[in-house]
Amino acid sequence: MIRVTVEVTETTVTVKHGDQQLVPPYQLRLDDKPTEVLARLLSDAPCPGDMVAYGRWLYRALLAESWPTIRELGPEIELALAFDRFFLHGEVWEAMCGDDGKPLSADACRLVAYTRLITSQTAAPVTVRHPPRLLFAIGASLTDAVIRPGAMFVGLLKGFAHEGSCVTRVLQGARLDDLERVCSDFKPDLVHLVAHGDVDVEGNPVVRLKDRAYGATHLGKAFGSVPKLLVLSSCRSGQPGSYLPLAAELVTDGIPIVVAMSGDVSEKACRLFVRRFTEAVHLGLPISRAAAEGRHAALLHSECEEGLDWAFPTIFMAPSVEPGFRLVDPEPGQRINELTRFLELHKPPVFIGRGDILRVTDHLFSPVPAERLGMVVSWTSGSIKGEGGTRLLREIGLRLLRAGHLPLMLGPYKSGGFWSRPPDDLRQLIYQIFRQAYRVADFLDLPLTGLHLLRDPLEEGLAEFRDGTQPLDTDVARRRLAKDLERFTHVLSGAGDPFGPSTRVAVLAENIHEWRVLRDLLAMVETTGLGTRTCPVPVVATGSLNDANGRMLKSFLETHRGPGYAFPELTRLSSAEAALEFQWVLLHPWKEDHRMVYVAKRGVKLEDWAFEALQGRPTEVDGGLYGIAKLHKNYGRLTEDDDAAAWDAYVSRRQ
Repeated sequence: MIRVTVEVTETTVTVKHGDQQLVPPYQLRLDDKPTEVLARLLSDAPCPGDMVAYGRWLYRALLAESWPTIRELGPEIELALAFDRFFLHGEVWEAMCGDDGKPLSADACRLVAYTRLITSQTAAPVTVRHPPRLLFAIGASLTDAVIRPGAMFVGLLKGFAHEGSCVTRVLQGARLDDLERVCSDFKPDLVHLVAHGDVDVEGNPVVRLKDRAYGATHLGKAFGSVPKLLVLSSCRSGQPGSYLPLAAELVTDGIPIVVAMSGDVSEKACRLFVRRFTEAVHLGLPISRAAAEGRHAALLHSECEEGLDWAFPTIFMAPSVEPGFRLVDPEPGQRINELTRFLELHKPPVFIGRGDILRVTDHLFSPVPAERLGMVVSWTSGSIKGEGGTRLLREIGLRLLRAGHLPLMLGPYKSGGFWSRPPDDLRQLIYQIFRQAYRVADFLDLPLTGLHLLRDPLEEGLAEFRDGTQPLDTDVARRRLAKDLERFTHVLSGAGDPFGPSTRVAVLAENIHEWRVLRDLLAMVETTGLGTRTCPVPVVATGSLNDANGRMLKSFLETHRGPGYAFPELTRLSSAEAALEFQWVLLHPWKEDHRMVYVAKRGVKLEDWAFEALQGRPTEVDGGLYGIAKLHKNYGRLTEDDDAAAWDAYVSRRQ
């Protein structure tokens, strides 16, 4: 995109392309501001024509004398606004409308991006060339009634986390020292902070975390210069107080790009903006172009006269950020996606819930030896059917893969699937583990020879081992299996991204209460899983304590509660959690007959009771959820939109 810098010094406007002035400097015109019109727009109670009236005033004040020249530069233009007067950030310049009454962002023949350049010594960011690390930080519980609108942004970004090959962490109820610790340890490339927005006694915007409210100075210290991009879902984060907006101050403190969102995310305009913005990060497109396309697509499918929602998303950035800057190189993520599809780990819809279990499994390969886990069993005391155990294992596998480890999934066991039945004996268990290892080695074209339990050629040796009749000694088999998996891990570590020296292997086991070989498996598992102290191979499993061999599993859980083991219960979602997370699924259409997006109507809060009929069962996303959504649509609580059709129409019009 061609960057045009619009500088306002005192009341003089200077418009430049590089070092070249495009027009002679002229005066900023702030007289006759439509104050009452803006008040109605900001109070979400506009009258017909208010949006156009305010947009035209903005245009005449800042750009009317230079826009005819600017628009001739090319079909893709970034308007980089540089203000020396902080209060100018209080205007929604992204809503500028030309003399024809149409927003500049809606020009069908021209892509117009808005950025706000903040004076800063922040160094130019470098494109991320690894699976990006994304931190979700929430200042309160996501189920907090005030937080929920911002939490819906998390729902949109959750799709990026699910499909975008990034490594994620979630920090709920965040305190300032929590943010500082996680940013120091995890070193996120992207941070999304959802929190209450407020103002201090001096009228400056602050963000309220769990312990107390903080301004930009404290937040900037906590974040440091670690994230390259910060998304703020916090009221007034893009509005000035007695000085710069909080988002702008964070740029001066070292974060190159800060996106401040104002307005209700359930609005289609904001939704399309966020979708396109996150998709651009995933695909490696320039950020300014992504923002322009998202805003343009939203405008083509909304009545802009009704409000400012489509114009609220604001990008603050340091001057060192180049116009074509790509935050992420998509190539490493594409390689992970290929492995993900091969291992059949990614299954729509977007994964929801189970945050407590996922946080446990994040410690499988903790850098602190005392925190590492050799076995994790997610259990239920009743039937495990319909509790989402298979999806949980796949999600854990995805997280492990994105972190540079390899999950070997045993399951799901079903007729016609890769695995038709669980292992009956020790030979079949070892066979299934190595069957997955060989498949990965073949896919990555890795040499895998010299294993203790098997012989070359590989495929014939594997089948011969499986069909052998000589009994195996559990202790001997365990030692040899551990050594073989250590050899496999060593070979895997040299396979290139996402694997490396810290790569490890984990075994994921579905419904182990149904396994006839359960006794042998439990006898082989130690605090290092099925591996050695130097190369642990943890086992992550699901199971019922009631069905089949459930009593044996229950006895194991009761006698192994200590370091190296974790047994979180596979409970149903709480009503508050379900109300939020089911809405996240509704933001991400995932089937031909589930292509519509359902969101709460403006001013409508969907309370916990709205999804009570689903009883907190995650598997209801495949049936009952859409029935509930259509019911609430009929009651006037939800709106129904087709975002895919809106985007297709935008692409068609642009072409």
